[in-house]
Amino acid sequence: MLIKHGHPFSIVEEEFFQIFFNNLQPSFRLVSRNTIKNYVMKIYLDEKELYKYFDGLDCRISLTTDMWTSEQNLGCELRKAHGQLKEMESPLIFLKEMGPHFQI
Repeated sequence: MLIKHGHPFSIVEEEFFQIFFNNLQPSFRLVSRNTIKNYVMKIYLDEKELYKYFDGLDCRISLTTDMWTSEQNLGCELRKAHGQLKEMESPLIFLKEMGPHFQI
C-alpha cells in the first residue's frame, strides 16, 4: 500500500495511521519505517541482480510464477526461468518465503 500509493515510509509512525491499522486488525503489528525501507531495498537489490543476470543471456527466456500458502500460514512464491541455453540444462528456480499472512 505504501509503495503503490506513493506514501512515505514514515507514515507508519504517524499516530492516526497506527490507530487506523489497529482498528482494522488489532493483532496486526506495524513495523518501523527503517524495517520497511530495509525490506524494500533488499527486494530491489535482489530483483536488480536477477535482471542483470537475464540481460546478460543471449536467448529467450520464459518466466513463470506461482504463489501459495503453506501449512504454517506462510506466503510462498516460486519463480521458474526456462531458456534455450546450453548452460541452462534445467530450469532456474527461485523460491521466496513471503512471511505470514492472514485471510480477510
